[in-house]
Amino acid sequence: MKLKIPVLCILIPSFNESESFDFCLNNLSKILTKLINEKKIAKNSYLYFVDDGSTDDSWKKILKKSKDLSFVKGVRLYKNVGHQNALLYGIKKILINAVYQYQLMQIYSRIQTRSLFLLRVI
Repeated sequence: MKLKIPVLCILIPSFNESESFDFCLNNLSKILTKLINEKKIAKNSYLYFVDDGSTDDSWKKILKKSKDLSFVKGVRLYKNVGHQNALLYGIKKILINAVYQYQLMQIYSRIQTRSLFLLRVI
């Protein structure tokens, strides 16, 4: 049985990181691309930035890159809740999304199976 290539999500909490954002994004993008090219992670792997209530233009940069690059995603917290809480929030959002996608795949799979069954009956 062939193992499925895992989807990797790199979670990056950020608070007033405008000056270091491009450096961080460039380095992590290279790592992500390298791992995808080596088929160690799936093509839909991504970077997930959690803006922890930044007062600089960090969120604007995250938002712009998320529109330009499919592998950049982000969420903005309305106020600074601290590094650990920002990480926990990001983890919850990622897990909820993963469960939701899994449920959609299950529903789609069931619909396909039933459709094939109906085609055989007809």
